[in-house]
Amino acid sequence: MYDNQFISKKQIREMVNCPRRTFSRWVKLQQPELSKMGIGPKAQKLPPEAAKFLCNQLNIELQERKIIKFR
Repeated sequence: MYDNQFISKKQIREMVNCPRRTFSRWVKLQQPELSKMGIGPKAQKLPPEAAKFLCNQLNIELQERKIIKFR
């Protein structure tokens, strides 16, 4: 999971595969709780705790990031 890294709202939306407007409406419903966490309505990147909260509220499973190592 995204334990220690910020994740963008766009990445979460792509995991759900829904239209941008629909996703923004879903997020708008959760905005009062996000505001209590210090996340503004126009924030593009979410801290880990806010991303987890949003995914829990919208029933989204965060996938693990694949780390590609270059030599």
